[in-house]
Amino acid sequence: MAAGIMKQLNRYIYVIFILALLFILYFINIYLIWFQRFERGLFFYVYVVIFNILFFLLLWSMAQTMWTDPGKVPLYWGYFLDENENKKKRYCLICHIFKPERCHHCSACNRCVLNMDHHCPWITNCVGFNNRKFFILMLTYIMICDILAVFPMCYESYKIIEKIDQFFHGDDVEIYWFSNLLIICGTLLALAAVFVIGNFYKFHLTLVFNNSSTIENLDRKRQGSKSTGNQTNYDMGYYYNFVQVFGKDPIIWPFPFFTEMGKPVGDGVLWPQRYQEIEIDDDLENRTLNTRNNTVSNNNNNVNGSNNRQLINSHAANQNQMNSNSKIKNNNNHMVTSNNNQNMSDQSKFYQQSGTQPQNRFMQQQNNQNFTLNSQNYGYNSNSQFNSQHNGQVGYNSQLRNYVAKNYWNLKTQNPQFPFLVRECENTEPYIIARYDYGIEKKAFVAGVNEQEIDDVLKNLVDQASNVNKNL
Repeated sequence: MAAGIMKQLNRYIYVIFILALLFILYFINIYLIWFQRFERGLFFYVYVVIFNILFFLLLWSMAQTMWTDPGKVPLYWGYFLDENENKKKRYCLICHIFKPERCHHCSACNRCVLNMDHHCPWITNCVGFNNRKFFILMLTYIMICDILAVFPMCYESYKIIEKIDQFFHGDDVEIYWFSNLLIICGTLLALAAVFVIGNFYKFHLTLVFNNSSTIENLDRKRQGSKSTGNQTNYDMGYYYNFVQVFGKDPIIWPFPFFTEMGKPVGDGVLWPQRYQEIEIDDDLENRTLNTRNNTVSNNNNNVNGSNNRQLINSHAANQNQMNSNSKIKNNNNHMVTSNNNQNMSDQSKFYQQSGTQPQNRFMQQQNNQNFTLNSQNYGYNSNSQFNSQHNGQVGYNSQLRNYVAKNYWNLKTQNPQFPFLVRECENTEPYIIARYDYGIEKKAFVAGVNEQEIDDVLKNLVDQASNVNKNL
């Protein structure tokens, strides 16, 4: 029993130390300075009330950071990895799970943490997806309380030094040596905290506004990048990066608790990305199509009058004459009707052309400037848009993966017996991959980001899984 008590004491020694420092500074500032040396008045009461509220929020944020689970990998989560090297990198040999993107194993907590930033010994917990907001709030209130305490403490320390100088020059002054020594030491400690914690606070705010983490920042430095604010694929802009951590409700931002609209955006597993290069590998010609390197031409035939963009292979541009109702046969023998006067919902679909001339594969018109992200997948307002000014080109892989993943978890919630581990799409072709607990894999081709077709494929895979499960 004594060994267990000592183990717990060693675990919380840093927390006890931090709390002791906080309450010592609180005692010096509020009791020794304001209650004993300042006159009562309006400014006195306003300051004391505000400081106590902020100090309470500091302690509340610290408790929430300590006691909130930073985020664990969902049960039965996994994804399709074609390369053995990637499987080795993303599989945790200790937890025996596949780690989602931005997930890391913490040796101190002995577990994998979603969107792990770092392990903080001062709070005996990891900072991750679920408690990062509380950690930032804790640093914020520490900085505010420290700055509010520094000014009266510096002023009182200056008066104490003057009295000590008068005392040594023979003047008859009354000096309370113990309390004065505490005030001077507390002032030095508060000044040091402003600079030390201030730099630490600035560093973590920069990471939040750039949608990065301490681990990812260290990885970039190892790869040669010197800038903390170096953009990553997860950088969605300052506002949306902040919303991902603090939630959509601005009223809840200053408070260390969650509401339905105040939760971190997303699930910590799937992450929207700034841009997605589209690569299509054709077995017949082994050619790559990259959306950012294709010729972009304006299409003025849209019903809504918007400037639609059509991405075409430059060497086959003279052969791409689209009729208003031309039929395209894709690699899965699906017949897809293309219409130049489609509405915007149809223009978010991607198709491929094959047959007698497989080199003439192209994507149907898509207006990147008006492409609206799925708010449930990405967690943003349904009007939030990508546009070409900030490289907002989203490929069918990214859309398909997120849409399928969302529907998978809906199915999983309604039917917990479904043994799916994986829903993913391959890097080279728009496939849905389903891998079952007993090692059987199924692969289904879809023509593009056609929600009805994806739903049909998902239902088909569900039926296959149920039949396989019955036969085992």
